Amino acid sequence: MTARRVNPAVESGLTHAEASNGQQTPEYGEFQTFYHGTSQEKAEAILRKGVDMEHKRTRDPGDVGWGFYLTTDLERARNCGPVVLEVVINVKTFARIPNPYFLAGLNSVKPTTPDEHLFHGIVMDEWKMRTVNGRWDDRVTAAKEVRDTFMAAGHLGIMTSHDGNETVVFDLAAIQSVVVTAVRGN
Repeated sequence: MTARRVNPAVESGLTHAEASNGQQTPEYGEFQTFYHGTSQEKAEAILRKGVDMEHKRTRDPGDVGWGFYLTTDLERARNCGPVVLEVVINVKTFARIPNPYFLAGLNSVKPTTPDEHLFHGIVMDEWKMRTVNGRWDDRVTAAKEVRDTFMAAGHLGIMTSHDGNETVVFDLAAIQSVVVTAVRGN
């Protein structure tokens, strides 16, 4: 497998550091590296055709919204599949929702930021999350509602502090590059 650049704006092939040519580097946190664990077949498809944002999810429709899920935790990505992709994302326009489950132990946590209030208003139905609980079709609808609402608000994804900084990309424009970083043997 080889690298696949999925954002035409990055066709120069230079790293972000090289592109800055000693000039001002991107603001802290603008570009971040994440990992995505998947099967050999799906990794090859991503490298060949790019990320399919409408790919049918089999495990869950997406607790934090419908999109391409990533983590900063390499071990967590390895647990998701034998092939780990390294994905560089421009997170400048991502919403930050540190605690998307609004829990601290068994206690509920109130949203405080505008992004948290927006997310909470979409996903919470009394005490349960619409993206986590209920019928599959209803969960998919809620996950897509999160994506559509946040994109309409100018966010290309959501970053969390949950479970390896779980992050979801809603728009391919945020993806700068995708390369294979690890392959687990048979």
